Amino acid sequence: MSHSSTYVLLSLIGILWGFQPTALKFLLDCWTPVTITAFRFLVVGLVLLAYQCCILRGQIRALLPVKKDWPWIIFMGINGQMLNSVLQFHGLQFTTVTNCTLITATTPAITSICAFLILREKFAPKQWLGIFLSFGGVLTLITNGNPGMLLSLHFNVGDLFCIASQFAWAFYGLAGRRLSGHIDLVTLLGWCSLVGSAGTILFGLFTGTFQPTELPTVPFLSYLYVTLLGGIACNVFWNIGVKYVGPSVSSVFLNLTPVVGIFCGWLIFGETVGILQLLGAAVIFLGVYLTTHGGDV
Repeated sequence: MSHSSTYVLLSLIGILWGFQPTALKFLLDCWTPVTITAFRFLVVGLVLLAYQCCILRGQIRALLPVKKDWPWIIFMGINGQMLNSVLQFHGLQFTTVTNCTLITATTPAITSICAFLILREKFAPKQWLGIFLSFGGVLTLITNGNPGMLLSLHFNVGDLFCIASQFAWAFYGLAGRRLSGHIDLVTLLGWCSLVGSAGTILFGLFTGTFQPTELPTVPFLSYLYVTLLGGIACNVFWNIGVKYVGPSVSSVFLNLTPVVGIFCGWLIFGETVGILQLLGAAVIFLGVYLTTHGGDV
């Protein structure tokens, strides 16, 4: 595949993931975060593994992970699919699409700090500056520019759930480094999705939050969007991007996600995009850039 075609697919990822919180807002009017997560990843897992089965011409045994990979796959499914999604979807019930997408943009910085604490990875001074700037941008958002809120611990609970979801995603990414290498990325995503779905259903049944109901037209279309486009297509496009232009170049296109999210929040829900949001976005973008590129010089 040519680089230009790959760039088109990567741009689509930024656009599709940027619109996803907006679609979820409509779906959250009918389904709980637990219900959405359970059904979303059940379909994602089944579709991806069925696809892999066709590629392997029915050799189901080839799809099975080796024994030593299963604990990590379970850990990844619980964090990357179950906790990441449930926490973010729950947060969207209390915060804006704008804040949610901007907090999501801090993923590289949060993953880096977790890698430092857990794996003892080392970072260049510019990368540390990027990490602190990213968190500074998020603090600007969740405190509405009022540092006194840090002392009173009075935050928007939705923002806190969205931040927690990014830590779950960071744990998911770090755990992937512990795999043996005997499983490809698409198969891995399929198994993690099924594990995450199963864990979410069990949690939902235990807590009474798994409440599937018939969906009206708009929420049903939203479910199809977050499952087929946000859940399957974007992950396939991402794998293509990493294969043909590498992860560093691919990551640059993710900067489109918060831009699209902010625009959709303003256009569809009339969310305020003022100096505070723009300042927070600028600081986050600069922090992410330094985190991902500060070690190159």
